[in-house]
Amino acid sequence: ALLAFSPAHYIFSRYALDYLYPVPFLLAWLVALHSAMERPTTRALLVCGLCLGIGFYSYAAAVILTPIMLLLSIATLWSVVERPKRLIMLAAGYAIPLTLFVVWFASHPDAFANTAQRYALYDATQLSALQGLREFLSFPNIERMTAIYWSFLSPSVLFLSGDQLITFSTRQAGVFPTVMMVLFALGIVQIVERERNRFAWLVVACFLVAPLPAVLVPENGAVNRATAILPFGALIAGY
Repeated sequence: ALLAFSPAHYIFSRYALDYLYPVPFLLAWLVALHSAMERPTTRALLVCGLCLGIGFYSYAAAVILTPIMLLLSIATLWSVVERPKRLIMLAAGYAIPLTLFVVWFASHPDAFANTAQRYALYDATQLSALQGLREFLSFPNIERMTAIYWSFLSPSVLFLSGDQLITFSTRQAGVFPTVMMVLFALGIVQIVERERNRFAWLVVACFLVAPLPAVLVPENGAVNRATAILPFGALIAGY
C-alpha cells in the first residue's frame, strides 16, 4: 500500500516508460531471497538469481544495480547455507540470462563507447576506454558523483519536492508521501534497535545502493533513474 500510494510510483507508472521496470524484478528477488533464507534449497537459490538476471534487461540502471544486489544476496546467504559452494546456484541463476548479453556485446564492440557517449560518462570520440576510465575516476568527477548521490537521500527530495525534473514531479509531493517521513524514521529505529536480522539490514543496504547507477548522469535528484529506491523505502517504512 505504501508503494502504491507513493507519488513517484504513481507518476512513473502512468508514463508507462521503462524507468519503473526494475521494481517488479526487485520485488520478486526479495520474495525469492526471503524464501531462500528460510529454506536454502537449490531451486530457491536458482530462482533468486534468475530474478536478478532477467531484471538485468529491465532498464539501463539495472546493468549496474543487479550485480550489486547479487553480491548483497551472497553476503546475506553466506551463513545461512550449509556449504558456501551451494551459492554457485545463485550465481548460475544470475548468469544464465546474461549469456545472451555476452553474445550480443561480442557482436557489437562499439556498444560500450556509444553508451558512454550517450550518458556523457566521458568523451568517447576523443578518449579511449582506458583514458575515459581515468577521467571518470578523477577527483573532480568523484566529488560531483558524491554530491549527486546525497541529493537522492535528501529529505526534501524523498518526502517534500520529489524528482527534480518537472516532467516527473508536481514539486508539491516527494518521492514518498510526506507522512512516510515519520514511518521511515521509526522503521530505521525498529531495524537498528529491535529487528537486527539479516533481511532487515539487507533492505537498508539496498535502499542506500539504489541511487548509485543514477550518479553516473550529471542530474541531481533525477529519481527516474533511481526508481529502485521505491520498494526498499516502502519496506523500511513498513517496519
